Amino acid sequence: METALLVDGKTVDVTSSKTGFRKTEFKNGMIYLNDRVIQVHGYAQRTSNEWPAIGMSVPAWLSDYSNNLIIESNGNLVRWMHITPWKQDIESCDRVGLIQAMPAGDAEKDVEGTRWQQRTVVMRDAVIYNRNNPSIIFYECGNESISEAHMKEMKAIRDKYDPFGGRAIGSREMLDSKEAEYGGEMLYINKSAHIPMWAMEYSRDEGLRKYWDNYSPPYHKDGDGPLHKGEPARIYNRNQESHAIENVVRWHDYWKERPGTGTRVSSGGVNIVFSETNTHHRGAENYRRSGEVDALRIKKENFFAHQIMWNGWVDVEKPGIHIIGHWNYSDTTVKNMYVISSAEKVELFVNNQSLGFGEQSSRFLYTFKNIHWKKEPPKQLDMMLQAGKYAVHKNQLLANPLLYV
Repeated sequence: METALLVDGKTVDVTSSKTGFRKTEFKNGMIYLNDRVIQVHGYAQRTSNEWPAIGMSVPAWLSDYSNNLIIESNGNLVRWMHITPWKQDIESCDRVGLIQAMPAGDAEKDVEGTRWQQRTVVMRDAVIYNRNNPSIIFYECGNESISEAHMKEMKAIRDKYDPFGGRAIGSREMLDSKEAEYGGEMLYINKSAHIPMWAMEYSRDEGLRKYWDNYSPPYHKDGDGPLHKGEPARIYNRNQESHAIENVVRWHDYWKERPGTGTRVSSGGVNIVFSETNTHHRGAENYRRSGEVDALRIKKENFFAHQIMWNGWVDVEKPGIHIIGHWNYSDTTVKNMYVISSAEKVELFVNNQSLGFGEQSSRFLYTFKNIHWKKEPPKQLDMMLQAGKYAVHKNQLLANPLLYV
């Protein structure tokens, strides 16, 4: 679209702008984008979206790189947490095609008086500032439920300043609300035939990227770590292997209640968080390690788990496969190998010799039990998936497993 400035009938300046059109509806417990149902699968990310050393002072290209990684993992929505994100991230999501849930500001609970009035002012300003960014689909009024009267106030702000933006306004929780246009608990599976319900912060486990599994240097035993509030903290000190498996198990809970499975459905959920972040933690390190990438955006095994399971708007539309881990172990190692796939069957070949089909669980996880590492390492692993068509995932291996750390 070209916009021209004319003075006395003469063009003195012209600017070209890219534009597009989108249509949204929120009904029958589902989200419709351009007349097509979409199930939310993405991440609850700290609004700081920071990087090591440089913090939040990042150039625009780095914001694009980080947000595009969410798209690469087949995430379709980012829920910024607690406060409105900066304009750079909002515009970045427009560029990479990532749906946003935009909060205004909250204090983890409903409030009254001056504090509530401050929140309405922040929502007003955030709506005015960001209403021309089409990737924003949801306005979030709080990281906890708010009263019906307060929800009505927030809707009035949206209706006054953004009446035709095609955006739903709601808050976390709001399960029985007659005013909210969407809702959902932190990490439970809510189903609805009315407003869409999607989980706001599911799968809170943590795991460090440098810990691959029990059998790989530096040989961290899965779950080892200090107590958290006097209780064992195994789920906050995972290895990559068990963390990826946990992501499969958790997403399966939402997938099996997806749109198309009944009258009352789940509209999905967002995993907390996408990248490791300098915030409260429950594991051994002094930062949160729930991410699918680490703080430098290096991919973890969980990243690939989502990439396989989220490859479509609701159901998986393109079959995929990923082997968790590697194959460079000592010749005394006997361990289960795990594969994530959207196929109906998965078969493991080592140097063209079949080791059989994996045991399926949680729809996307395949387990090959008691695989024995041999002294002569295989030249390659082939994973064959059977889902109407065939695809192959190959792992090229190093000749000396001791070199692979």
